[in-house]
Amino acid sequence: MTVRPQFTIVPANTSALLGSDVSLSCVARGDPPPEISWNKERGSLPLKRARFDEERFLISNVSSEDAGVYRCMAENKAGSVVSSATVTILSKKN
Repeated sequence: MTVRPQFTIVPANTSALLGSDVSLSCVARGDPPPEISWNKERGSLPLKRARFDEERFLISNVSSEDAGVYRCMAENKAGSVVSSATVTILSKKN
């Protein structure tokens, strides 16, 4: 029996200071266990500064170009689900 993915943790809107790190969490369950992938609406992921693991997407040393909507997709042979979060980059105060 296959079970379509369901999120147990969805990414949340977040803000980060310019030059800091930002982390988005995304966890799903299903049968077979779903694969998690990330993309960015209207742009590409900063792959040289990004890391992925089973639960998190981390961008180090964020820049203003990193602001935007990021989507987490959980997919298996039974189907897929998508959840989004907005990342806002704040400039450092003098």
